[in-house]
Amino acid sequence: MNIETYYIPTNFTDAGRVMGLFELRNMIEAVLLAGPALYLCLTLLPTALTPKIIITMVIIVPLGGFGLLGINDDSLTRWLGNWWRWRKERRLISYRGGRLAWSRWMGTTISPIWPSCGYPHGINCVVIPWNGFTHYDKVYLSKIFTFTSDFDAVINADEIMTGGTGYKDYGTLPPEIEATPPDYSIYPQFKRAIGFLTRGCIRHCEYCIVPRKEGDIHPAAAWDEIKRSDSREIVFLDNNVLASEHGLEQIGRMGGASVWVDFNQGLDARLITTEAAKMLARLHWIRFIRMSCDTSEMLPVVEQATAYLREAGAAPSRFWAYVLVRDVEDAHRRVLALREMGVEPFAQPYWDYDGGEPTVEQKAFARWVNHRAAFRSCMWEDYQYPGKKGILS
Repeated sequence: MNIETYYIPTNFTDAGRVMGLFELRNMIEAVLLAGPALYLCLTLLPTALTPKIIITMVIIVPLGGFGLLGINDDSLTRWLGNWWRWRKERRLISYRGGRLAWSRWMGTTISPIWPSCGYPHGINCVVIPWNGFTHYDKVYLSKIFTFTSDFDAVINADEIMTGGTGYKDYGTLPPEIEATPPDYSIYPQFKRAIGFLTRGCIRHCEYCIVPRKEGDIHPAAAWDEIKRSDSREIVFLDNNVLASEHGLEQIGRMGGASVWVDFNQGLDARLITTEAAKMLARLHWIRFIRMSCDTSEMLPVVEQATAYLREAGAAPSRFWAYVLVRDVEDAHRRVLALREMGVEPFAQPYWDYDGGEPTVEQKAFARWVNHRAAFRSCMWEDYQYPGKKGILS
């Protein structure tokens, strides 16, 4: 099976890591694992000092590494908690005498098929993950990106349905499914609500398919319809929420409310006026106030937007911007300018919609920018990577 996995760097949603490498939670768990073992080895081993040190290192280094790395990118306690909930809540669901399954492999945390998993299809069915060993009545396959390789496993099912922009499918789900809350039990590790206040966009960027798929900007839901009863955090997926009167109204309603938000597709800096900045400054942010700076022409716009946000009282440490990487020299100028403004850049190499892959230089530049330790400690000209002139692959 040839499945490609594309990882989203941790600073996309996380609050950062100690030394740019380890989450604080993992470091605490590593100390809790290795600390008692270190004490027991030093106090109880009946050997001379040198053998005692060797035996101690053989024991505590794997324990500490296990604690730091965790399991499947989760800390040990988080993984054990998810496993325990799965053991308690796992179930087998019947569907017309058989089973209904979904599969995802697009390399992101949230599947676009997620909302449909909570839709009852009128026959009281619940969608379960595909496991490869069971016969199903129907299997849904969905992917976001065209560059993700297709699923080449043998699927034992009466019917297979594909969808999503990764298949160049620009259709939309029926309104009753769009309006269905996601089935959060599928992702017990995901504690935040997720949804759209608006759909569509007023822009027509050449590299974006949103207007083609979703049309012009239009309302989708109210923020309190998206919020989960068991969480105070919401991740909004709107593509241009500030372009909508409905979106601005919802932002105004959330101001001062006990809810923490993230507009993770970015805010249009061209629409951050003094009034919009005041509304945004009243929000509680999960992590960043995200914007985008995909061309050099956007630099003065982002600078003006951040000035409005500062004046409105927003914390400058939250300013963050996507940087599309096509011409590396131009992207380099943009990330340096953003850094001077106090805006944290996040580089995204350009993927051609028809499958064209970023160059080695584009990928290396994105690694340099997104790895905070490298970005803060060396210049791009001094950054070494396989494929660079004079560096062996």
